[in-house]
Amino acid sequence: MDIRNKTVWNGKYDGVNFEIQNFKLGEKPSWTFYLYLYLNRIPNEKLSNSFWLKPKKYKSQFSERIYYNYNAHPIISEIEWHCGCT
Repeated sequence: MDIRNKTVWNGKYDGVNFEIQNFKLGEKPSWTFYLYLYLNRIPNEKLSNSFWLKPKKYKSQFSERIYYNYNAHPIISEIEWHCGCT
């Protein structure tokens, strides 16, 4: 897998910074989307604190890792992601 030749776009929409990447995995084009949330800029402390999620463990026969289930957050889950949120 070689993703050195990727195109990256950065911007801001409605006060939220984002990054979009396009690259190839073999012959297949792939896209990634990132939102950068600055919790200290969210005026509602309860809302800001809701983004501090508990870590979850994932284990398969090949790997083990910790992840945060942001796609289950009420606000993130309401965004219409292309191919879903991971």
